[in-house]
Amino acid sequence: MNCWRRFGLLCLLGFVPWLVVSGAGGTTYVFPFGLLDGASWRLLLLTTYLGALSGAVPAFAESLAIGAGCFLLALVSAFAGCLGASTDRLTGGLLVLAALSQLGLLVGVGGRLHATAIPVGVLLVGFGGVVLFRSATV
Repeated sequence: MNCWRRFGLLCLLGFVPWLVVSGAGGTTYVFPFGLLDGASWRLLLLTTYLGALSGAVPAFAESLAIGAGCFLLALVSAFAGCLGASTDRLTGGLLVLAALSQLGLLVGVGGRLHATAIPVGVLLVGFGGVVLFRSATV
């Protein structure tokens, strides 16, 4: 697959909800850049959300920030790969780390908020990382 197509697909993964959280308060879509309320369609950016917690960030919210950081680094790595650097293994590893970091979010949402979390984008990001990692040449 063309490098720029892979980069485009990776960018599109950023717009697939990583988690769909369904609870008593309604449905929330968790993206690497923020939270989207399913009822009012209001977007709360991740930086605003973490800033509103004023230092007392729960572990599951930290895992979202770590995953978003790994995903952003994977985007940078994939872009560098399109410019000629050999970064497939790095990009794949960062995507797998981004997906694995969301396990804390899955457990935290279910345990603390008593909601059901469906890992839609997390599975796609992890799968993309494995595919990129396996296709990388040694």
